[in-house]
Amino acid sequence: MQDEVFLVSPEGRWLPEGSLEFLTELGEVDPDYDATMFAVKNLGFIKVELVGDLVVNITVHPRNTELAGITSVQKALFDSPARAFCLRFFTTRWEREILPDAARALERLRDLHKYAHLEDHVASERFTAVSKDYRRLFSDKENALRPILQKWRIAFGTFDDTVLPYMARQGFLRRTVVVGVRPQQPDPVFRYIGDSFSWLGDPDFPYRAVGEKVASQPDQEYGEWVAENYKRAAMQKLPQVDQVDAALRGRGGRTVYERLMLPWTTKSGEVLVTVSSLVTKGVGAPAETPSDPLSMKEAKSS
Repeated sequence: MQDEVFLVSPEGRWLPEGSLEFLTELGEVDPDYDATMFAVKNLGFIKVELVGDLVVNITVHPRNTELAGITSVQKALFDSPARAFCLRFFTTRWEREILPDAARALERLRDLHKYAHLEDHVASERFTAVSKDYRRLFSDKENALRPILQKWRIAFGTFDDTVLPYMARQGFLRRTVVVGVRPQQPDPVFRYIGDSFSWLGDPDFPYRAVGEKVASQPDQEYGEWVAENYKRAAMQKLPQVDQVDAALRGRGGRTVYERLMLPWTTKSGEVLVTVSSLVTKGVGAPAETPSDPLSMKEAKSS
């Protein structure tokens, strides 16, 4: 079978790469640039390359795609006999994943679309999060969060009985929050809360919160904001490092902390997100914050 390359339009039409039909759709009959990648990056097209019967390469910018295009790719490739599916997709940079069968690849493609099209949380002056490149953490030997990210990579993102004990040995278990996100119940719920946290206005909350929705915190606005963050991390299925600047109710000033969110797969299908943080600037003791910030002094002593 000869290799074939198609561009799937946002409406779900399959157009051969370089064909007159595709170029007409593009509005450039003789483009002097890479028309294929321009269409993927800016116009919501999905590039599908069929390499014989063995490999399918899919390139997509999930934020710009439409559900009709995703659905068309799923229907066309659901019974594909290919032995490998390579997904190239854009989050904050171009990423690449290889999956062994059509079902898993198409499920991942749909998850990426869903993640990218989650409604943005209402902008708030109280909370901001600036994403960083998590790969830089691998080379930052001074950062106490680095061993946890390394554990995630070594485990291929699979949660097992060794994860929490490892965090305990690294001194992070007491200041770790674990939340669960199920495919059919996307609202994150608490699965574990370290004993270093207290919630302003409700000191008993950590003891009764396991199994409750993350959004249902005493500071509801903060709870809804972090719940949206955790949901995105679970659906993206990639590590995420953020610098968070938060104004917490009941406390003057702002708290700035570095937050590492790691999505772990489980046999049940639930995605567990571990959330660990390091305070870099702020007021109040580390144990008082409703997330998981801790002081640099405490981190270095662990």
